[in-house]
Amino acid sequence: MARIRTIKPEFFRHEGLQDLAAEHGAHVMLVFAGLWGHCDRAGRFECRPRHLKLDILPFLDFDMAKTLAVLEAAAFIQTYEVDGKRYGFIPSFGEHQRFGGKEASEPAKYPEPPGKQRGSNGEATGKQTVPLEREWNKGREGNGVEAREQVRASPPQPTPAEKPNPPKTQRGMRWPPDAVVPDEWLEAGELARLESQLPAIDLRAEATKFANYWASKSGGSATKIDWKRTWINWALNAHGAQNGQRNRGKSQLEQLADIVQHGLAATVVND
Repeated sequence: MARIRTIKPEFFRHEGLQDLAAEHGAHVMLVFAGLWGHCDRAGRFECRPRHLKLDILPFLDFDMAKTLAVLEAAAFIQTYEVDGKRYGFIPSFGEHQRFGGKEASEPAKYPEPPGKQRGSNGEATGKQTVPLEREWNKGREGNGVEAREQVRASPPQPTPAEKPNPPKTQRGMRWPPDAVVPDEWLEAGELARLESQLPAIDLRAEATKFANYWASKSGGSATKIDWKRTWINWALNAHGAQNGQRNRGKSQLEQLADIVQHGLAATVVND
């Protein structure tokens, strides 16, 4: 069964095929293009000239067997025999076709050529792979015509690297209006200040200010991806209320002594 194949625009500018068409007729190029649709994924086809003639240019008057011989003499195709059956092979097939769907995973339909050399598509070939981008320059020497080949080396086509899945973009969220800073966050804030050698402050008061501030905040800056880290940064940058700084860690007796001391100082000043 014939399949849909890709014919690149460069095919119609191929000098070697143009030379063959000029010498043997334009049908040579069309037959070569038609063969691609009868190849399996390894570039092999059944070389049955009478059957191929029915599928390729059936209404033009030409000899398919001779045309195939012309293409083989110019190294555009190779023919071989396996178990008494004749097959053909297009060496450059794998360089110009991409397979998808079921065909990409199914095995080759026709047997491989003898010799088991590997072509550019990884499939076994019978001979050296001949690129499609071959230029043919013909010159005359003596009484005969000698075909000279100048191969234009084309850079190897890199295998496209598999692209990793892009990381999912994290979206921030707003601070809920009724949320409070949990106790474990308070402990984390105290630990962060201790490690940074910052003085102790009333972090519960700071937590209230933190919650009220972010609950009323608007705009794009009001959304955060990591609220715990935002709180720790707040705790590190906070200066704390004066009462909280002075009284934190003191007993009620010590706080009363401070009040009395400040009261006496005020009395002295007034006197």
